[in-house]
Amino acid sequence: MRMRGHPLVWHERNPPWLEDAVRTRRDPRLLTGYVTALTRRYRGRMHSLDVVNEALVPPDQGATGWRPSFWRDVFGIHYLDMAFHAAREADPAALLVYNDAGCEQDTPGHDLFRKHVLELLDGLIKRGVPVQGMGLQAHLAAFGPKVNQRKLGVFLDELSARNLAILITELDVDDEGGPRDPDIRDRATAEEARRFLDVALDNPAVGTVLTWGLTDRYLDPPLSWRLRLSGWRGRRLPYDAQLRPKPLHAALAQAFRAARPRTPIR
Repeated sequence: MRMRGHPLVWHERNPPWLEDAVRTRRDPRLLTGYVTALTRRYRGRMHSLDVVNEALVPPDQGATGWRPSFWRDVFGIHYLDMAFHAAREADPAALLVYNDAGCEQDTPGHDLFRKHVLELLDGLIKRGVPVQGMGLQAHLAAFGPKVNQRKLGVFLDELSARNLAILITELDVDDEGGPRDPDIRDRATAEEARRFLDVALDNPAVGTVLTWGLTDRYLDPPLSWRLRLSGWRGRRLPYDAQLRPKPLHAALAQAFRAARPRTPIR
């Protein structure tokens, strides 16, 4: 089975000793050596690699540009260049991806974030960095900011115009803020996913769709990365906690059947 690698470089989930060493020694090999070792270990098994994840401040935090990171503090924005070049040398075949959240919905912050993403990608391309794809996390919201289909379509066209593959990497639909009735929440999550995929799958550069899990069984703390303010069990994935398919599952299947033919990322 071919898999995706996620992520090689991130500002989170790093051991404290690594940040201390990077800030003290300022040795690029602390970055490139790790990327090289991990990429070589799984060479030939990954169809794509999220080389750098979430380098930008997300819309809900102001979309102010570069995210605080010890990688950037020490190596500047060229830490992305270093990571991509190391990954390419270690695996000449895998599709190299920049992955981020916040590109899908319709608020002024999301508009600004999309602009920053394109600027980041343009900078990489101009500097000859081997970025080949953009990963859209697609953490949608059934009862929060919605997808603006026109804006999303324009953004996807901007990506494909740069000859970038587009990957949907972490699709789910948050039902926080909805009514207690799970049937209503399930229908709402399915509808928002449908609205998103109607646009996404109309662009032939979109070559893969991956959900952020299959079942709601593991959405409650401590297994969930999100806290539920309502206290109700989350219902944002295709199967419920008993592994029964939900309306979201049907919406995904219908979207795939209706999509124009394309070459999948293998």
